[in-house]
Amino acid sequence: MKKSLGKSVLTSYIIGLPIGLLFIASTIILPPLLSGEGLLSFIILSLYGKSIVGLVISFIIALWFGGILAQKSIEKGNSLLLTSFKYSLLINLVIWTVFSAIASFNQENEFGFFVLPFIAFIFCTTIKTFTIGLVIAFRTRTVIRNILNEDNYSTNKNLR
Repeated sequence: MKKSLGKSVLTSYIIGLPIGLLFIASTIILPPLLSGEGLLSFIILSLYGKSIVGLVISFIIALWFGGILAQKSIEKGNSLLLTSFKYSLLINLVIWTVFSAIASFNQENEFGFFVLPFIAFIFCTTIKTFTIGLVIAFRTRTVIRNILNEDNYSTNKNLR
C-alpha cells in the first residue's frame, strides 16, 4: 500500500469515525435529554434499531473507501471542495442505502422509510461537504504534501 494511501485512510478514520459515531449516538440520546422523556428514543430504536446497526457497520467500512477516494482525488489535483463533496457523497450514499435496505425489510410503511433516509442523505451530504469532509480533505492534502516533501528531501539527500 502506498504511504499516502495508508495515511489518507488513517486520516479518514481518525477524524471521521469519532465525529460520525458521536453524531449517531447524539441522535438517539439527545431527544430524552431535551424533553426529559425517553419515549422518542425508544421509538427510534424500536423502528430503526437494526437499520442503525447496519448504518454504523457500513459507516466504518465506508470510511476506508472514503479515505481511498480522498487520496486519489487530491493526487489528481482536484480542489478541496470537490474532494470533500466526493468524500461526503460516497460515505452518505453507502450508509443511507444500507439503512434504507435494512429498514425496508422490517417495516410496512415503505414511504416513510425511504423519504426520511433520503432527506437525511441530502442534509448530511450537504452539511458534511462544508464541515467534516472539508477538514478531512484538507488534512489529506497536507499529509500527501508532507510525504512528497519527505520523498524529495531523501532523493536530494542521496544525490549529494
